[in-house]
Amino acid sequence: MKFALTGGMGAGKSTALKIFQTLGVPVFSADAFCAHYYTTHFDELQTLAVARWGSDILDFEGKLDRKKISDLIFKSPTERAWWEGLFHPGLKLAIEKFQLENPNSMVEVPLLFEAGWDTMFDVVISLWAPLASIQKRIVERGLSSDEVQMRMVSQLPMDEKLKRAHIGLINTGDIFQLEAQCKVVLSQFNVLD
Repeated sequence: MKFALTGGMGAGKSTALKIFQTLGVPVFSADAFCAHYYTTHFDELQTLAVARWGSDILDFEGKLDRKKISDLIFKSPTERAWWEGLFHPGLKLAIEKFQLENPNSMVEVPLLFEAGWDTMFDVVISLWAPLASIQKRIVERGLSSDEVQMRMVSQLPMDEKLKRAHIGLINTGDIFQLEAQCKVVLSQFNVLD
């Protein structure tokens, strides 16, 4: 089975992905792929970003300023689509390769529905958590309330992701409750030993 894991920012996708991995499911993280891609293709990304946005996008050391990029792309859907377009072709190929090598696998894709990739999977699982919990988690990561709001507005609402998914995981309790839900999902599809 090709499982996808999605959900709103701060809903607990990374935690759920770790749980699935602990339960023996091969996992792939789109966020981890993009972070690695950013590092390994930095020079190319910097050249393209400066050509599009000018040298104002650089920090005082002459490197891409991630905060400036975030501010820019979360204010403009056009610029966000352009930036994501630099990552998405490689990400999609990496996911397809991973799925070929791992038939029963879990792929975490935060922007699954936004990218239109839900059809690549047999089962889509969406994480949902209360808005207050999400905002608290994200602010603890160092983002301001305004930055959180900007990012949330740029994505499908969490309730909509839950409606579109085949299965919902409701992350309102502790990690043990989330783990119990993950086990139920895997047992439904005979993935657990």
